[in-house]
Amino acid sequence: MMLNKTLNEIPDLQEPTHILGRIGELPAVYLGMLLGTKSRSKEIWNGVAEECEKKLSNWKSQYLSLGGRVVLINAVLDTMPTYMMSLFPIPVNVIDRIDALRRNFLWEGNSDKTKIHLVKWDDLLLSKKEGGLGIKNLRIQNQSL
Repeated sequence: MMLNKTLNEIPDLQEPTHILGRIGELPAVYLGMLLGTKSRSKEIWNGVAEECEKKLSNWKSQYLSLGGRVVLINAVLDTMPTYMMSLFPIPVNVIDRIDALRRNFLWEGNSDKTKIHLVKWDDLLLSKKEGGLGIKNLRIQNQSL
């Protein structure tokens, strides 16, 4: 059967490429995910962090209240890495990078100045019943996925 053969065993490679369109090279992006790299590679996560930064750059031009920034963090920035975390473990330094983006956006908003963070980040990650803001803890979410 032709399906069980490797690419080296296929005598005429032009026929399948004509049907499929082209032969790609790895690493390649498929469904927003970088394929063909090591699963613990930081390269896989660069796209997620860059998408978070791109979202933040759009939001920083708007005047949002603290409550509005919390809603955007919970609704968008917490969910962006979830798909990738369901497939690959997220490196600690990527968690730190995304947390820094979320933390700075929460406290600074559209300001270019660095502001004092009034509450520890770990306290904000607590549920609302426990006195936090209900922002997801990416480390715990990564372990659960």
